[in-house]
Amino acid sequence: SVFQGSIRPNTYVGLAAAAALYGKTGVALTSVCVAVVVPLVNFLSVLAMLAFGEGERPKGVLALAKPVVANPLINACLLGLALNLLGVSLPSFILRFLDILAGASLPMGLLAVGAGVDLRSLSRAGVPVFISSALKMLALPLATLWLLKEFSLGAEALYSGFLYATLPCSASSYVLARQMGGDAPLMASIISVQTVLAMGSMPLLLILFGFSS
Repeated sequence: SVFQGSIRPNTYVGLAAAAALYGKTGVALTSVCVAVVVPLVNFLSVLAMLAFGEGERPKGVLALAKPVVANPLINACLLGLALNLLGVSLPSFILRFLDILAGASLPMGLLAVGAGVDLRSLSRAGVPVFISSALKMLALPLATLWLLKEFSLGAEALYSGFLYATLPCSASSYVLARQMGGDAPLMASIISVQTVLAMGSMPLLLILFGFSS
């Protein structure tokens, strides 16, 4: 759970912040971050759960690969990337339907983020929550900023990439912890504490490094 809390970003918060701060370009660049990061962190989180979770260990290569292959977030990102690379265009009625779903998903996701926050977790936060939060909300953004500058990316990519790195932990981490024998109560505390802290840490980091506009 500490591992998940250190690497998995809350995409709903990221897209909303990118839209508010950087407009359509920011949302497009954040979507690139989502397409690359979400499959990777889900893959790593599943492997961590297989290694350290309390559930029954799979036997054999196929059994080990099954939880990774069956992860819906990984499959959704890979399917979208495949359609993009193949240049496949969907029928207009499907695109209109997906546009409606996309328009509703972001506000619904943000409502779910707010509803899922347990303020009592702040009083129960211990060393694991502190470690996970420090790694996710301070160490990861600073490491990301260093890498982005090393690759000499343009200002828009730099802003969007850094914003994505400052996000709190994803709420879907709790589901994976429950399904695969992780410490679900600890995961819930990590998610709640990071979501509350992000209200201060995200704008502070963006202002501190000049990425607020």
